[in-house]
Order: sequence, then structure tokens, then C-alpha cells
Amino acid sequence: MFTPIGFFAPTGGGGGIVTANLEQWLDVTQGSEAASLVDQSGNGRNATNNGLSYDGTNKWWYVSSNSDWTKHIASNYGLANYGGSYNWTLECWVNVTTIVGGSNSLMHNRSSTYSNNFVSVGPNTSYYGETVVVDSSANEASTNTAESIQNAWVLLTATNNGSTNTMKIFINGVEKGSISTSGIVNVDRAENLSLYGKFLRNTRYIQDAKFGSYRIYSAAHTATEALQNFNAEKSHYGL
Repeated sequence: MFTPIGFFAPTGGGGGIVTANLEQWLDVTQGSEAASLVDQSGNGRNATNNGLSYDGTNKWWYVSSNSDWTKHIASNYGLANYGGSYNWTLECWVNVTTIVGGSNSLMHNRSSTYSNNFVSVGPNTSYYGETVVVDSSANEASTNTAESIQNAWVLLTATNNGSTNTMKIFINGVEKGSISTSGIVNVDRAENLSLYGKFLRNTRYIQDAKFGSYRIYSAAHTATEALQNFNAEKSHYGL
């Protein structure tokens, strides 16, 4: 049983951060770029910054007037499989202003060459709503919401429950969409997750945005747990 080294105290009500099955935690509130890349879960899975700026006053990452699709944080970690029979939760705080090319991905293991067996969480092509996709060589499942995430801080939470074959998307701890992932069992790309950018190809990138804390779990969070994490950190983002 490990003890995460980040904060536990509630800030805004609802208890502290859920720590059960927590695999990696990048906490922007640690106060410096280097500290924000240190895994607060206690598992020693530190990340690497590739071109993002860190605001030492407000304590978050950002890009401004960006024209480079390769800017991202390399998580240096990923689960073995994101398919329908596996359990996971991906979540991060984001405040997106502009996306070039109509879409991007905020958490993904998709390389510059389009291929199958990936997981992707990010704004879709027609609006700044949120989309979660798992894709294998034979099947794809995706769920989305038309609710805008543009120009506001939101906590995006994507979950996959292998017992019920259900993938869900939450915004600020509230469920916005779900879909069956039955048959999606082989989303096992070996690449680690990229965060906040480096999506697919040089025609799609985040031009202006702010980015907060990120976590990955080897369990599917319930609605109660998604809301608990939102409440624990919302005051840092002015909510």
C-alpha cells in the first residue's frame, strides 16, 4: 500500500483525491515546473515536458499562440490495455481556447501515423465537446458530449469498466455520455500516453490553452469518485 505524496485535504468540499488504484498523478500545484513533473502517486513515474510553459504564479501549464503540434508532456507511462475488458480512468484539468484543425487529443497514445489500438480523450472535430475513443484493429467505440469545454476550466474524466463493458465521460464530476465497449478487447498499443498535445499530425494542435493536474487509475471510477476529485481541486481553478 503506497502513500501518495501530494495533498489529501479537501479544497472545496467532498473529501480528498481518490488514491485507490492510482497509478500516476501529475499535480500542477506543486509550485515549479520540475516539481509538477514528479509523480505524486508514490509510484515514481515522473513525466517529461516537451515545450509547454509553466505559470509559477498560478501554478499550471499553458501554451499561447502556439504553432507547433509536437508540444506535449510525455507521461512516460501507460496501462497495458485500454480495451473493453479492462478497467481504467483518465482525467485532467483543461481550459482550452483555440484548437487548430478542429480537433485534438488531451490524453492519448496515438502516434503521428494513424493506426489502430489506441485510446484518445479530447475535443472532437465539430465543437469543443469531449470525446473518448478506444479503437482496436476490428472495432471502435466512442462516446461524446456536445457540452462546450471552451474558455473555462473543466475536469475531464474518462472511464472504462471491464465488468460492464461501459465507457463513460464526465465533465466536472457529472456524467455526460456512455457507450458499450463490448468486443473492444485489444487496444494494447505499447506507446505511453501523451498529454495536452502531439496529436496525430502537424495539422492538428492546441494553439491556446491552460492545463492542470492529470491522473491515471487502473480502475473505473464511479460517479461519486469522479465528483470527489472535482471537488477536491476545483478551488485551485477558481471554481
